[in-house]
Amino acid sequence: MGINLRPPMVADWFDKKVYKKLILKIIKDNLNGNGSNGKKEIWLLPMHPKDLEFAREVYESLDGEKKNVKVIDYSPSIEQFIKVLSHSEADKPS
Repeated sequence: MGINLRPPMVADWFDKKVYKKLILKIIKDNLNGNGSNGKKEIWLLPMHPKDLEFAREVYESLDGEKKNVKVIDYSPSIEQFIKVLSHSEADKPS
């Protein structure tokens, strides 16, 4: 499962701590099978340098889940991003 994180760029958009807490819950629920998919690997996908900084902050807040979470390095190249995504496994229809 991939998650694109966009931290608040303007102070009054939303509370960064509440958003971070929500993202951590989503990650933990999905890794523990409580989410809709029960995925076993989660990629944090930054689309901007500030996204990468926030993704690393979220990652460092994880406990035992770190082994199943990967921060994908930011690259402004769409070709590089597509290459990274091509290594993921797509769900097979049942």
